[in-house]
Amino acid sequence: MRKLYLINFLLIIFSSLLIFNCDKEEPVAPTTEFQYAYSNSVNEIRSFKGSIWVGTSIGLFRSDDGGNNWISFRETSGIAKGGISALYIKNNVIWVASAYDSLIDGATFAVGAGLSYSTDYGGTWRHIPQPLPQSDWTLINTITYDIEIIGNTIWIASFGGGLMKSSDMGESWTVRPPDNKNFDPDENMNHRVFSLLAVGDTLWVGTAEGINISYDAGETWVSQFTRQNQDQPISGNFVVALHKQQLGTQQNIWAATVETDNPYEERGASKTSNSGTSWETYLEGVFVNNFESSDSTFWAASDYGVLFTDDGGASWNQYVNIVDSTKKLVIATQDYFTVCFESDTTSLSQGLWFGCSQGLAHSSDNGNHWSISEFLTSTNSNFILKNRELSIKNNSYHYKSKN
Repeated sequence: MRKLYLINFLLIIFSSLLIFNCDKEEPVAPTTEFQYAYSNSVNEIRSFKGSIWVGTSIGLFRSDDGGNNWISFRETSGIAKGGISALYIKNNVIWVASAYDSLIDGATFAVGAGLSYSTDYGGTWRHIPQPLPQSDWTLINTITYDIEIIGNTIWIASFGGGLMKSSDMGESWTVRPPDNKNFDPDENMNHRVFSLLAVGDTLWVGTAEGINISYDAGETWVSQFTRQNQDQPISGNFVVALHKQQLGTQQNIWAATVETDNPYEERGASKTSNSGTSWETYLEGVFVNNFESSDSTFWAASDYGVLFTDDGGASWNQYVNIVDSTKKLVIATQDYFTVCFESDTTSLSQGLWFGCSQGLAHSSDNGNHWSISEFLTSTNSNFILKNRELSIKNNSYHYKSKN
């Protein structure tokens, strides 16, 4: 079972924190460079400018030399405490979301710790408290799982906080449900938002009740795709990841689609090549956490390992024996959270990167040889993703203040 037992167990409920009053902190420079990363649990991986960015259970790290050395960005750098639940990079701008777990009345709840952004590629950071949809909302289960940007608008998928947007770098936030209904995540599963994908002005939104699409950057919503409302539907309504695969002029949209409490749904991967009019389903019975692609090669990080296909999903293969013969390290788990591919052959980061509860693996020769990061702590848990998985089955959301 995945758990992310983070440093802080003190429940902080800012019931008076308004989404239109998110004060920012002064920018802070990153901490010093280390030879190793400091957390075994890797939730997010992104490559940019030949560097690898890794979101872990205790913070954000960057390597500029293929994983040999790491720069740490944590609380002392201006990033919110806790683990990284979402990571977005475009040009020199980096956005991250953080979360931690809190124990109250014998139960563990995930708590949103806010967002942090850098406009100078990690040189300095500003922190924004977790946006809340209403003043009586708590931070419990208001966690940002995904971030996208269209133009000057930042979109966040924040589970109990719903789909929110900001056009002023987080100074103010607006709730924008991906339909025409009043925001109510207690009663409307489509308002519990987990995943985003922006393609030009088109915004795809994955919720606990299917996939929504807007062609005008969230101004209007034209479609909702569910297991129940199409002849060739997605496999399940709980959508935890979205990805675009570009093959020449053809665009495939992939979704990690998991069952809710409906017996006719099942977990797997769903793909559309016609903007959602129909879907093909793959990897039945597999819980997929994330996707990556490079031309015709497509990867899925899942609870069955990292799977890949070169023929659009007709056949799948699995990477096995992820062993670092030099460091004498082995990744034994089959449960992978994220995958990234760096295509620049001139970069030390070129190749495949996998993240799981046991660390970070890198191969520059398509899995023939592996380098596994050597970590200094035994943190090997992932409460953030476990909370995401169980959230649709848990009826105690505690979105609103009890006061």
